Amino acid sequence: MSKQTQNDVTKINGSYLYGFTPWEQSISTQLAKVINITFARVDTFKYTSYPFLMGRPEREFTEQFLLDNRELLIVFSREHAFDGRLFDFVDKTLGTYNNRLDRLCVVLISPDKKVEERVRQHVKDQLES
Repeated sequence: MSKQTQNDVTKINGSYLYGFTPWEQSISTQLAKVINITFARVDTFKYTSYPFLMGRPEREFTEQFLLDNRELLIVFSREHAFDGRLFDFVDKTLGTYNNRLDRLCVVLISPDKKVEERVRQHVKDQLES
């Protein structure tokens, strides 16, 4: 993992984290210890900014979680209460980069303390509708 900074913007493996908050940059740096970060960007979708990373997990990580050889999508949510629009952004991004991303494993990072509960409920609601 290569980490440098330029004007308070972290660079990991050639990808500058422009537009990422210090909190997101810190988490990205920690993730880079087990995931080879290959792409970083902030996209705006439905009037909301979503920072995201793409990366190839280290071999041990891939074997432990039975992942295929594609890259993971890692999306940051800046909302303090989970918003279902995040799933729309994930779907759009998976479609845009379908040739390189694993569709079965997406990492969501949120400051919402109840994100796991809210994601479960969202998935349950989607299955029922």
